[in-house]
Order: sequence, then C-alpha cells, then structure tokens
Amino acid sequence: GEAAAAAEKAAAVGEPQKMNCTPRKTIKTVLIALVVGFVVFVLLASFWLYILLAAVAFWAYLRLPFFLGWIASECITRFAMFGYPISFRTIILTPWLELRKGNSPKLWLLVQAGDFSLANPPSLKCPHKSFVTAAAVQILVTVDLCFLWPLIRRGELEPLLIHIGSIEVRQATLVFELRKHQLNINGLVRELADREVAAKLGISPGAPLDRAPPAEEKQGCSSCCKQSGKRMPNLLRVRILAARGLCKPGGSTPYVVIKARGTHIASTAGTLVYSAPGDRIGGEEWSFNQDFMLRIDDSSTVLQVCVYNDKWGPDKLIGQWFMTMKYMVTNPAYCKHREKGFKTSADGVMSGTFLLCDSAMRGSAMRTLGPEDLGEGYSGEIDMRLQWTFSPSLPPPLPAPEKSAIAQLTENSGETALRMGNTLELREMLARLPLRLSSGPVSIDEVSVSIKDLFTGSVGHIENELGSEASLSTTADTLDELAYYELIEETADVVHIKHLPLDPVSMDSPCDLNEFVERLVLRQLVPNLTKVLFTSGLLASALMQVIQGEWLAMAHLFETLGEDIAEDLKNVVTCEYCRTGCAPCRKPVPPDSSQPVSLG
Repeated sequence: GEAAAAAEKAAAVGEPQKMNCTPRKTIKTVLIALVVGFVVFVLLASFWLYILLAAVAFWAYLRLPFFLGWIASECITRFAMFGYPISFRTIILTPWLELRKGNSPKLWLLVQAGDFSLANPPSLKCPHKSFVTAAAVQILVTVDLCFLWPLIRRGELEPLLIHIGSIEVRQATLVFELRKHQLNINGLVRELADREVAAKLGISPGAPLDRAPPAEEKQGCSSCCKQSGKRMPNLLRVRILAARGLCKPGGSTPYVVIKARGTHIASTAGTLVYSAPGDRIGGEEWSFNQDFMLRIDDSSTVLQVCVYNDKWGPDKLIGQWFMTMKYMVTNPAYCKHREKGFKTSADGVMSGTFLLCDSAMRGSAMRTLGPEDLGEGYSGEIDMRLQWTFSPSLPPPLPAPEKSAIAQLTENSGETALRMGNTLELREMLARLPLRLSSGPVSIDEVSVSIKDLFTGSVGHIENELGSEASLSTTADTLDELAYYELIEETADVVHIKHLPLDPVSMDSPCDLNEFVERLVLRQLVPNLTKVLFTSGLLASALMQVIQGEWLAMAHLFETLGEDIAEDLKNVVTCEYCRTGCAPCRKPVPPDSSQPVSLG
C-alpha cells in the first residue's frame, strides 16, 4: 500500500516513474540460453578437437612406414609362408601417375623397405636368427598403362611394359649355416612344406609338427594336436599295378624303381600280359602287382617312380613320374595323370593311371600343359595306388646318416631340377608370358656372405669353435640375447663384397622374362661377381674359408675316427679272467695285474 501511495504522489507532482527492465525468466528464454551456450562450447571444443585430430594424423603419417611393414610381414608370414617368419621393419610406398600429351599414361611406384629379414628355420635353432637380411632395399618401377585400352575395348591382353628404373640393396647378409647336421637352406625348404601340409590338415601353426607315435605324445605334441587327432604323415604305401605304352624293350623286361631322398626300392621284372607289334607296345601291358612301403617324414621330398629297361650293360630309363610329397595332401591332382579313373580320398589315398615322361623330363612340369598332356615327352602310363599317412605303429627312425653341407646342397638342387622339369620348356614358358621388361642400374653394396659351413663336413664351424650342440644351446640359455649374438658375430667368418654393380637392360628394346633373366643374371651378375672376387682380394678370403672349412671337417673326421678306434680297442681288451679274446670282457682289469694284456 505504501508503494502505491508513493507512486500516486509522484504522479501528482509530475515526477517520472521508474520501470523494471529485467527480463522475466520464461521457458523460452531458458531454452535460448542453453542453445547459445552449447554452440559456444562446441566451437571452443572443436577447435581443440581439430588440433588433437591433426596431431594424431601427423603421428600416424610418421608411423605409417612401420605400420605398412607390420601389415606386410603379418600377411606374408600368415598367408604365403604358413607362419614361417619373414619381416619388414618399414615399408614406404610412393605411387604417382604420369600424364603427358601424346604419350600413354604411366604408373610410377617407388618401394623402399627397411630391415628385411628371412629367418632361419625355427626348428633348427641356428646360431644366427636370419638366413637373409638387408638393411635397405629400394626399387623404382614404371608400368605403361597402354595395355588397358585394348583390354577394355576388345578384351585382348597385350604385353605389359615394365621398366625397373633402379634397384638398390645395401648391407645385405647371406648365411649358409649347419645346425644339427642340417643345412639351413634345406631346413627352410622342409619347414615351408611341412607348414603347408599342417595347414591343410588343420594342425595349429603353434603346434609342433610331431610325427612320433602316440606313446610319445606326452613329450612332444600340444593339446590342440591331440584334440584334433591330426598327425603329420610319416609312411608312404605304394602299390604298382601295371604299366603300358612303354618303349619297345627289345627282348628284355621292364622293372620299376621308387626313389625318395636317397632311398631306392626296385621291383621285380614285370609280367607281360598282352603284346602288340610296333615300336611302342601300345596295347601291350606289363603287370607288377607289388606293394612297397617307404618311411617319408619330409614334406619337401620328391617322390620319383622310374621304369627301367633291364638289359645287358647299364639299364635304360624309359619313363618316369614324380611328385612333391606335400601335394599328396594339399593338391593330389597336381601331377600328370589321366582324369578318367583318378580317385582321391580323405585318408590320403590317390589312385589311377599316371603318365610317364621321358628321361629329358619333357612335359613333366605342371605349367602350360594340362595334367593329361605330356606333349612329345609321353613315354607310357603306369597304374598305381599311393597313400601317405601317419602310422602309429612305425618304430622310431634310425639316426640319419650325417651328410656334408655340399651333399645336402646337391640333393636339394637335384630335387629342385625335378620340380622345374625340362629346362628348355621352362625358358619357352617364361618367354611366352605377356611381359616386356627393361631395367636401369642395379647396385648391391656392402654384402656379407658366410660360406665356411659349406666345407666343414656335417658340423658347422660355430659349433666346432664354441663347442657341441648342447654347449651352444647352454650358451644361448645362460647369456642374454645381446651378448649371445655378439659372441656369434665374433665367431662367424664371412666374405665381404664392397660394391657389385649391374648395367641397365636397355629400355629401347624391352625383352621377355627369359631374356631379361639371362641378360641381368647370367651375363652380368655371375661374371661381375667373379670379377669382384678376383680383383678385390675377396677370392683369397673365400679360399681361406674353404681351406679352414676343409681343415675343420678333417679334424672332425679324425676325431670321430679316433673315438671309434678307442671304442673298438676297449671292446677287445681282456683281463686275467678272460684270455681267449673271443668276446669283449666286461670285467675291469686289476690295476696290480702283472699279466700281459691281450688285444685279442
């Protein structure tokens, strides 16, 4: 009431009335305030968010080579190498497209890889971690895209023009190493094949590739291997049924020899079932009906079935068939055979009619000709039944004879030649590929090669110098990793090549793949390597490694021979209780015996 009275009094005397301009709080004003505040907050927060995202993107860009190296290592190791370790620390890919008026577009790609490594076989536990390493590899490749227009317009694939601008390899190492009496390159081939077979059988990559009988499961096989029931094959059963289409034996009878990694098993002579005139028997058929069993636990072994003509003098090879053992599990049809009647089963059996090639292996490779075609190399057919499986009743294998590194390398090269087939056909196939290649300069710098173990017999020089295999393993367990590998590097002996250049293959006259390999490798790499060895003093170093290796091999031989002689003398020495010398005496010689010792 007092305020109203004061207002009326002020109005009466003519004074201005004071007004309250403060906005009243309504729902609408509250909502507007909230929206404006949120917009201001987002603008301020997004600024710092953009800063954060830019920092993360910059960090990812800097770490991208490591991420690409990890991706490439994992993909190649898991999918191409079946778990066999291969690694790239960094990979930098730089592609760009060149567009010039009047010229076809070209795709450029610069590949830079850092710290490449191909591991030694993990099962051998070699002193060195890696078989091949390279600190840096750089390749510049140009692909002419002129082939795209005919391919899109007419569906025709014209030769792909590829120019390798440059190849640079720096600080590469290659270590030939013996471990457990096995050469590492042979172990690499074997482990790759075993891993491929294990992947097909469903054995976990982490499980040991165990071929031991079930009684030994507690010692070797992992739980995943026991649960799956899958075991690596160790026994090959072969049944030779009949052969036909052979060259005319000329009065003699054919027989079959099965060869596998140094093991040869011969059948008896075949029985003539049907005869037909002519140079070839044609409908003539020889019956064998014989079964064979071979112990094969190496998936990289090449099985070779040969048919010989029994005659006076050296027997003549009139037909042969071969197959790498891993394909019996992974792809049984990857061999020369007749499609009609060819059967496979889940228990590892493959049976049917298999095609024989001639002694020159013409048409034997599964490249351009199909499985039923041998071309001019056709030399007959043989009916067989094969099964490669795991046998739990097979006794433990006898210790394998110790082979020198050279013998193992020769064995590996011989099987590789069988897989490649006829050399002339291989070169013709390479020449027919739709590729036209040229290259710029090739530079190989700071190369280290260890070759001493190739000449140390069956024991590596590091094992000879650091002790036995057990001592080497103990050393690895007692020392930390860095100290152990420093010790290995001090013990290892290598040949160093400072610089090895190769001249360009002219871009004006691109060549096919066969000619490219011949011009780059056979005409340049081998002669230049020989030249570098002769002119830079490296030949003396290499020869010194050879001499040292041969000396170590002879020392190991004499040491083994001395142990054998000592063991023989120990077995024939008799004491006063046994004077006949007819058997080894099991009683010790009394130290005070005055009787003469009989050496029997």
